[in-house]
Amino acid sequence: AQGAAGYDWFPATGLNNTVTASVTASPTQTVTYTVNGTTEGCTSVASLEIQVGNLPMIAISATDSTLCPGQS
Repeated sequence: AQGAAGYDWFPATGLNNTVTASVTASPTQTVTYTVNGTTEGCTSVASLEIQVGNLPMIAISATDSTLCPGQS
């Protein structure tokens, strides 16, 4: 965020500092962050949705389940 004298971020959970222009977020699910910027009694609001996708599922199978010494 930029241009205001003070900032309030919502939700504050998981943010490194909720009263500065710059925050770091590491959400584990999709979330919308909102920042209220205030200067001399005037407030402006902005929002940003962070979408978190599912991790891919990986499956492994072998055609031969027997290994002899020296094989891989």
